[in-house]
Amino acid sequence: MIVYKLFTFFLSISMLSCGSCKSDMRKLDEQTQIKEIYSQSWVAGIRGGGAGIDVYVNLNTPFEDGLMLEKIQFKTYEAPFDKTSDLSYVARINTGQNKLKVINVEVTDAEEKTVTDESKINLKDKQAILFFRKDGEEYSKIIENVEEREMIPYPSVRRPTE
Repeated sequence: MIVYKLFTFFLSISMLSCGSCKSDMRKLDEQTQIKEIYSQSWVAGIRGGGAGIDVYVNLNTPFEDGLMLEKIQFKTYEAPFDKTSDLSYVARINTGQNKLKVINVEVTDAEEKTVTDESKINLKDKQAILFFRKDGEEYSKIIENVEEREMIPYPSVRRPTE
């Protein structure tokens, strides 16, 4: 009998807390009027110049005080947002492609490190997760269809002899 009462007590507490989380998320959805979200890949025109993906978020209205857009998880990457204006944010993802490979002839055991690109992010192709922070608490919102715009191939730099 005591087990039944404890089970009922914990079940009722969990239901109450879930209800408050849903109302907080509903308020957050009302406050985050996203006009558009899109990604645009880029690659430098010179070898070793880098490559990446920029994710842009444009809003209809500015966020109310205390609400911040913190980071995004997109494809297998995670990046923080930079606020470019009250209505627009950009996350710059460095994909690690088109980098110069540095050859270190003298490698000690302490310097030798293994880097793995395995990611724990499992998102669908055009899916992203936006992370917000309001009054010290973190909230997330899943975006199902992130538009992918045409890649920007930045021009190469001419050599002085050309």
